[in-house]
Amino acid sequence: MITIRTVSVEHWHIGREIRLAALAGSPPGTFGSTLEEAVAWPDQRWRQWVSDRVLVVAERAGSVVGSAALVRDADDRPMRTDYETGWNTSCRTRAGGTATALRLDVARNNNTSSTLSHT
Repeated sequence: MITIRTVSVEHWHIGREIRLAALAGSPPGTFGSTLEEAVAWPDQRWRQWVSDRVLVVAERAGSVVGSAALVRDADDRPMRTDYETGWNTSCRTRAGGTATALRLDVARNNNTSSTLSHT
């Protein structure tokens, strides 16, 4: 069973794990920071990174199997959505509606359209 939940700033370490996994599994230049840079961030920077977005995770048996984030601009307007699904998971999870559930939860929690674009 997949559980969808929002990650609070108090659980910033989950955001760090997700981001580092995404950076480690992507070609250089894919994201605004590199794995080497992010590994060196202090805890406070990670707390800020999580607080700058609404981070929603999909979990199965206590492990994160996907995530979605709504990133906001300085005026607190939705800027973009980021999705990381399919890492650390099986094909059954990737095909089981996890991405749709994450997208809808991000939209519902932020009063935005459920047709958020993938970036």
